[in-house]
Amino acid sequence: FLEAFPRVKAMRDPTRGGIAATLNELALQSGCDLEILEAALPVSEEVRAFCGVTGLEVCNLANEGRMLVFVPEEHKNDALDMLRAHEQGKHAAVIGRAAERSPRPRVLLETDVAKRILPMPSLEQVPRIC
Repeated sequence: FLEAFPRVKAMRDPTRGGIAATLNELALQSGCDLEILEAALPVSEEVRAFCGVTGLEVCNLANEGRMLVFVPEEHKNDALDMLRAHEQGKHAAVIGRAAERSPRPRVLLETDVAKRILPMPSLEQVPRIC
């Protein structure tokens, strides 16, 4: 993947803290706002239902075996095709983009209703069962 896309900006494992923690760390490190589309997150209906019943935030759950990859805009479709060609990447999706630099970088989650700030998780994480 890195040979095909040498201009990868970042790759991260969101296992601990979920994508909320990982994206907030990247926003702070890059100095850019990150805009994420909730509807684009590849989350199964069972997990969405579980979170709806329990009140858990999907973005705070551990994401074992997943990765977040940041590539230049002009390479996103080719990168997505390459990831989806692998069995373990079949659910790969473009979930958002890096926006302009910001003096107070943050992660914005666009839902069906509105855009809201997706904060760094602050409560105890859901324990991993493995």
